[in-house]
Amino acid sequence: MTTIFGTVADRNIPDHTLRADLEPQEIAGVKIHILSPEESEQKRSRDAYTNIAKGVRKGFPDPNALSAILALEYAGRTVLLGADALKVNWESAAKKYRRLNLEKATVLKVPHHGAANAMGFQKKETSYLDLCSQETVSVLFAGDVDHPDSQVEEKLRTKTTLACLVNGLRGSHHGGANPLGLMIPGAKAVGRSIPPCQPVISFRRIRRTGPPPFLLSTR
Repeated sequence: MTTIFGTVADRNIPDHTLRADLEPQEIAGVKIHILSPEESEQKRSRDAYTNIAKGVRKGFPDPNALSAILALEYAGRTVLLGADALKVNWESAAKKYRRLNLEKATVLKVPHHGAANAMGFQKKETSYLDLCSQETVSVLFAGDVDHPDSQVEEKLRTKTTLACLVNGLRGSHHGGANPLGLMIPGAKAVGRSIPPCQPVISFRRIRRTGPPPFLLSTR
């Protein structure tokens, strides 16, 4: 993270705070709509850290409540990027999505790796699936013992066309603690076998001296 911020600073790249009340921006024909977070959610987070500094609060707020929800509109189609947004973010995001009169999402990046705290399960609760159809391709990045939540995965399979990408932890338990040789501190396979949610998509190691060390295979 510090490397990313350092690079941005070195290159003098302007940084923009994402907030739901900002006007959309268009880049190369792609209109970018910011659906979340709300200014009130940002204020709630600032107040929480202020109270922590004052010693009147101990628990930290969930940073995922500040995750940006973006709708990318191009040629009449919409890509919905859910980042790590939580259930609390989706009610206002869905209202703005409908106000913009956007079509049902063509592609959905499933929020928070399919975690249960990102989806409303009750009938009166708003869900990001309300902005999708069975033709929507939902892309799920997951891969540990807690993600995706089984109920969320079932809903995604029922209400969308699910494409699940695993990160090497899920279902990759042979050949040592780190079977893919991921160059990430602490990278290791989970301790018990979990079937991948889409076994036809996998990582295949290719033997060569230079980068890239891995190839995404769809065999």
